[in-house]
Amino acid sequence: MSTPEAQRRAVENHRRRMRALGLDRFEVRGLMRDKVLLRAVAKRLARGDIASGKLRVIIEAVVAPPQRL
Repeated sequence: MSTPEAQRRAVENHRRRMRALGLDRFEVRGLMRDKVLLRAVAKRLARGDIASGKLRVIIEAVVAPPQRL
């Protein structure tokens, strides 16, 4: 088996384990200066604990589009 094949399978297995935990991989576009911030927010939200739930509510309140009546 070649190294690229083994590496591909390792990545697939890792992603499968992450999906089993409810995590998904996605790409976002942003400014380079926000990279560290966005990664930190993503890691905090991925914890799934009470603090991440509170953070989620705060972020949604700031960035969510206004609700129409």
